[in-house]
Amino acid sequence: MDALRLLQIRFGACCWRRAYPFGDGSGSGSPARELYALEATARALAGEYDDNFQLTSGDGHGFVLKVMHPAREQSFIDMQCRALRHLAERAPQLPLPRVISNQQGELFSSTLAADGSTRLVWLLSFVNGTVLAEVRPHTPELLGDLGRFLGKMDAALQSFTHAAAHRELKWDSSRAGWIKDYIKHIVDLKRRALVESFWHFMKRRWFPTWRDCGAA
Repeated sequence: MDALRLLQIRFGACCWRRAYPFGDGSGSGSPARELYALEATARALAGEYDDNFQLTSGDGHGFVLKVMHPAREQSFIDMQCRALRHLAERAPQLPLPRVISNQQGELFSSTLAADGSTRLVWLLSFVNGTVLAEVRPHTPELLGDLGRFLGKMDAALQSFTHAAAHRELKWDSSRAGWIKDYIKHIVDLKRRALVESFWHFMKRRWFPTWRDCGAA
């Protein structure tokens, strides 16, 4: 299956107004070519709201092209790009993806989808590896290494600030009180009991003390 077909499957009715056949050399409309002068093959990646594609150039270098949801705010993308740039400067030893500027030197840009919506597009270097959920076993050495990595990243971000970083998120544990009214909707009784046990634990131990903890 070629990359154009992958894009069509991913976007469905909202496929690009123009064809974007990554890497076949026949199209001038590819965002990788237009924005980054990049010839590459593409493979669709999973994403909750946004559309992501792993690109592989002819010389074997890997990239991730991120095509954001139409409702995604520009300030939110700017915050992510600048946070990664900050980490690249303050903690260059950490194996993190790098933001790649387009041909105009911009961190991200926009393109038009078939439904008329504007999509923000940005490019990252691809980091090879295995996600933690697929690694077995979770040894103490592995978890210790992960903790050190997160500690170094958190320390490097202490000097980073951005207006878009101050926003409400459903998974923000300091604001998890909203969960209480929705526990009753969990049909599986065992799962409901598990969530209730965590809820009561957080109510007793976490909510009274979270303001004394640092926020990343």
